[in-house]
Amino acid sequence: MDAMPFRSLMKPGYDIVALYDYTDDDALPCMPPGSYGEVVVVAWSFGVRAAADFMRSASMPVTRTIAVNGTESHVDDSAGIPRRIFDATMASLSEASIEKFRRRMFRSMDDYKDFGAVAPGRGFESLKEELEVFARVAPAAVQAEWSMAVIGGRDLIFPPDAQRHAWRDVHVEEFTDMPHFADLQMILDRFVIDKELVATRFAGASHTYDANAEVQSEAAAWLWRRVKDTAGLPDAPVAVLEVGAGSGMLTRRYLPELNLKSLEIWDLAAPPVCPLPACARTVICDAESRIDAVAPGSLDFMLSSSTVQWFHAPEKFLRKAAVTLRPGGVMALTYYAQGTCRELAVAGGVSLAYPCHARMLEALAGSGLEIVYEDTAPVVARFDSPREALRHLKTTGVNALGRNSRAGAAAIGLVRHYPLDDDGKAPLTFVKACIIAVKK
Repeated sequence: MDAMPFRSLMKPGYDIVALYDYTDDDALPCMPPGSYGEVVVVAWSFGVRAAADFMRSASMPVTRTIAVNGTESHVDDSAGIPRRIFDATMASLSEASIEKFRRRMFRSMDDYKDFGAVAPGRGFESLKEELEVFARVAPAAVQAEWSMAVIGGRDLIFPPDAQRHAWRDVHVEEFTDMPHFADLQMILDRFVIDKELVATRFAGASHTYDANAEVQSEAAAWLWRRVKDTAGLPDAPVAVLEVGAGSGMLTRRYLPELNLKSLEIWDLAAPPVCPLPACARTVICDAESRIDAVAPGSLDFMLSSSTVQWFHAPEKFLRKAAVTLRPGGVMALTYYAQGTCRELAVAGGVSLAYPCHARMLEALAGSGLEIVYEDTAPVVARFDSPREALRHLKTTGVNALGRNSRAGAAAIGLVRHYPLDDDGKAPLTFVKACIIAVKK
């Protein structure tokens, strides 16, 4: 491949760089420090193996990492392309066999013919040289940190069963009808968060948020109640960081009860509307990027409610946040876990790839924190109609996944297929999750 088939890819708020031709091991991209606050890696096919080395060696602020129809064990009998098939392909490699390989990447002959308009311009010898490199490269000795893997159920190059085996410890999204040549635009739309849009939608919902966000309000109350019950509140002045304050649902609960030495409040959109003490500082920022600037051991509390599900790499954020706490410091957060808004998927819509609670807990293993409380609590809100359920998402900003030029048609489809319960109500599930941990 080269960049030609991917020139139409786009994602608001992001520049897109296509990397190909792995014949030069030293030809990793270099960007001046500070060029980007965040880097998302999407690797496809043999590029998954190359990306594993890239992510381990590149000093970039990488957050979400997505492997698509490939594995780090690219040539492997159980977790990649079987060795005998790969060797047979290399032994008979020709321009004709390359064309046959390309046909197998697609679901239909029509799709393959459409590919001709954007087919790569690399010659046979260049492709052969690259495949010879992958023939010599061993499977990755240690798995890189992947946020998720996308598996196409009709992949005829990397067997789906091998991919499932390779990614058994990674969050997997599987698409039954997806061939090897994946719809990368769909993957960008669905799994790369448009954070500018998130900020815009939540800011736009600020005047309706508190009146409609009953679940979020209870999550903040639940969190602060459990902090007091399990970690306790010190009498001494404390340094506090709150991530994703929103309208101040959590802020209003802890302000009267903490003796504040300093308070820093981060949010993608506007700062909370509640009155703040003189020691408070508000910062409009992307917390996933800014956490690296917090001095190690400088915080007594890191608090966050109903926020980190919007992060590209929430597990990585937790590990970084753990470093910022001093001994005895408290990390306390609520978020929404897998199963949230499950009704949207049933209706054919798209929602966030919500974090797995078990993996969030695993992320804190070895971080020097002791988990003193953790739990999940499914809450089902019930609305008179699917339109009311969707209106609730809009009034609380929780419709910020993507920009859709066909939003009206998509909404009609959701209303038509939205699941109803036995009483004819439209349910909307929120799986609240809570973690409270203390630095040893």
